[in-house]
Amino acid sequence: EAEARIVELNATLENRVAERTAELESAQQTLRRSQEDLSRSEARATLGTLAASVSHELATPMGNSMMTASTLADQARDFDKLIASGQLRRSDLNQFVAQVAEGNTLLVRNLERAAQLLKNFRQVAADQASEQRRAFDLRQAIQEVVNTLAPSLKSKPHRVVLDVAPDIAMDSYPGPLGQVVINLINNAYLHAFDDKAPGLFTIAAQAEGEWVNLTFHDNGKGISDETLKHMFEPFFSTKIGRGGTGLGMSIVENLVSKTLGGHVSVQSTLGAGTVVTVNIPRCAPTSRGE
Repeated sequence: EAEARIVELNATLENRVAERTAELESAQQTLRRSQEDLSRSEARATLGTLAASVSHELATPMGNSMMTASTLADQARDFDKLIASGQLRRSDLNQFVAQVAEGNTLLVRNLERAAQLLKNFRQVAADQASEQRRAFDLRQAIQEVVNTLAPSLKSKPHRVVLDVAPDIAMDSYPGPLGQVVINLINNAYLHAFDDKAPGLFTIAAQAEGEWVNLTFHDNGKGISDETLKHMFEPFFSTKIGRGGTGLGMSIVENLVSKTLGGHVSVQSTLGAGTVVTVNIPRCAPTSRGE
């Protein structure tokens, strides 16, 4: 009976292995789809945050512009009354010209500020929403992301500094790359720095042949060896419920490896800060995940 049972097990082993393999492949496909869905959800959430931040920041220059335009309109009406009354003096004319010049200067300055904010946001928003591949300059793309994110960070004492080499031409996905930059900045602001003391977050990049080496360095509190082991695990965070979702670094790894065709690593020393290194090809893979 034992021999018969062994023969039966051997006969069905191949089928059972095939069934288990199919189950594992199905589970892996489900996991990949879940990771992609999480990445898209995080990108949409970030886009909403950026939109709210830029809208809030636009309120100041637009409010100043409205007030200046209203003041100029009042001054024009007063000047018109002087002309109609026949009591216009040369000093009135000089004063009106000075007021108009001052108002126009203030108006132009505020409108230029608003236009710059919209320009930064427009390109970043288009890249985040479409995730299309295009040719772009690396430093310009990262600068646009940082500029768009700046209004939401200005309440903190920390600084973001760019040290990206000029004229690094990319043929890749600026939307996912921007998401990587945003997640790493937010991660440092949430975990690395103490809001009571100013921190420094440096983004550096150099071209190395057909590849680009990006480093994201903070001078914060550092990460323990135990935490480093779990850095890229979904839903792992030391601040779950206090601003951390546990998805940031998992999404970063997924975007870098699957979309941008590169790899990411983290090195850290307690009390001395953290360095995240991202290596990506200047020309992204033809198809994502290749």
